[in-house]
Amino acid sequence: MSIYILVSNINTREDAKQVEIHLKPYREVLKWTIDLSDDEKVLRVVTAELKCKDVIRLVRDIGFDCRQMEW
Repeated sequence: MSIYILVSNINTREDAKQVEIHLKPYREVLKWTIDLSDDEKVLRVVTAELKCKDVIRLVRDIGFDCRQMEW
């Protein structure tokens, strides 16, 4: 299992709903959350099989941008 912490441009509840609709069919995505109150709109994705680049691609496929958070 992997947990990816990403900075995104997912800004609103409507944006988050689009992400939810898009990610829901992927059984590899076990859980995801978005912190809309954070300036960096932190997207946290728990996955059984996907690589970080795959998660980024899934988000970009629906018109949003994200990148892995640098600590």
